[in-house]
Amino acid sequence: MINILVKLKYLAEENPRGFTVYVPSLEPVKKGWVVASIETQNSFGDEGLEKVLKYAIPTTRIVGFWDNEGTFYWDAVMVFDNEEEATEAGIANEQIAIYNIENNELKML
Repeated sequence: MINILVKLKYLAEENPRGFTVYVPSLEPVKKGWVVASIETQNSFGDEGLEKVLKYAIPTTRIVGFWDNEGTFYWDAVMVFDNEEEATEAGIANEQIAIYNIENNELKML
């Protein structure tokens, strides 16, 4: 897990606006609606990233990193093909928004 953690931190430096990748391959997710898991909400820094990886590796297998006005978040995320399903999951996970990767679209909930 330490190797993945180091690679994700490097990826965050190279992509400060954010990204969504599969773990452990770190291949980018290229389409779909992204919804953060409530279990890893408000995860910051190295400690937050470790928490996210411990949750994501056996469950969603997807990690997201994003910048919200200078605060950098790590999340275990789910990706949905369907906006309606993503909206339902976003509400169930108490999220304020979901994100469409292909369209670079943020949908407030």
